Amino acid sequence: MVVRRQGAKIFAGTTDPAESEEWLRNMERVLDGIECTSEQKLRYAVSLFEKDALDWWETIPGSKNRSITLTWNDFLKEFAENIPRQSIES
Repeated sequence: MVVRRQGAKIFAGTTDPAESEEWLRNMERVLDGIECTSEQKLRYAVSLFEKDALDWWETIPGSKNRSITLTWNDFLKEFAENIPRQSIES
C-alpha cells in the first residue's frame, strides 16, 4: 500500500488524545507527500483503521454508502469531534 511505504501507521483506536493527534499528524504528513484527491485521502486513512477505530468509523453516516461522497474535510471533522473523546482502547 502506497501510504504504508511512506510511513503511515495502522490506527486501532486509543483513549489518549495525544496518540490520536500524533496518528493524524503523521497521516497528514504522508498524504501531503503524495498527490491524491480528497476522496483518496479519506480512503487511504480509513484503510489503516482496524479494531475499535474501524468499528467507530462504520458508525459514521455515509461511511458505507457509496452514493454519499465523504471528503477528507468530513473525515477531519468527525475525527476531531469523536476519536479523542471515544472510550476506544488500542
